[in-house]
Amino acid sequence: MKAIDRLLKLDGEKLEIFKILDGSVTAIQYADCNVEDGSCIVGTFGRGATVDEAAEDYCNKISGKTLVFRFYKTTQKEVTVLF
Repeated sequence: MKAIDRLLKLDGEKLEIFKILDGSVTAIQYADCNVEDGSCIVGTFGRGATVDEAAEDYCNKISGKTLVFRFYKTTQKEVTVLF
């Protein structure tokens, strides 16, 4: 299964894909999402020359981590990534 397909399986959350720098680098992240990193909450995104490369990079960065959607809002949701 491709990384982008794994990311799209999370129902109810938006996946953002955008260009950064001079447009030659693609980035991908879940909208309004942070990652638990020890006792800190940090933002992260995947990057690559293509959407597939960016998705693979993002999957590697969030694998085994807890994602925190809408941090400090009444609709906050936590999801642990198992891939």
